[in-house]
Amino acid sequence: MTLEKDLNLDVEKERKVRLCVENYYLAIFSSENVRGCPNKFDEHTLLVKIRADKDDLSLVYIYGIKSGLYLTMVGEKGHVKGVKNKSKASIFKEQYAQSWIDNTVQSVNYLTYECMREKIKTGWFISVTIEGSIRNGSHSTKEFICDLAKKTNDNKIIERRQAEMKFLQDCVTL
Repeated sequence: MTLEKDLNLDVEKERKVRLCVENYYLAIFSSENVRGCPNKFDEHTLLVKIRADKDDLSLVYIYGIKSGLYLTMVGEKGHVKGVKNKSKASIFKEQYAQSWIDNTVQSVNYLTYECMREKIKTGWFISVTIEGSIRNGSHSTKEFICDLAKKTNDNKIIERRQAEMKFLQDCVTL
């Protein structure tokens, strides 16, 4: 059975993607773990972006083809994991990377994914560290990163963390 029939959707080829940040590809594993994978061709890195709202095309579910799981952020800290069924915590707002100062678009090459609950922005973004681990949503907010930079008096932290949230989309044709 094909993915389209399994999901009962018409999944366009351009929606099948690999998302790369910091030389790691976002991977959803059958064990419900989500992490960055350095191997672009690992079968767990092949994802499908599925529209979550027919009126707002920026709202998407991210589905791991091999694992059969949806990406989600759960709990008070926004733990990132794969789940079998879609939920409101599985909806992400896909948008071009923006300046944190005035929300102007910084790059049309990079995308960010913000967790949406009840279609309300949480301020939690998917973020992959330079080691390939996934940050909890509560550690990927603008406020958390700015507070951390103030405490250490190091603006490089802001730049580093912002880079961890910017995904380069690698479209897949099968």
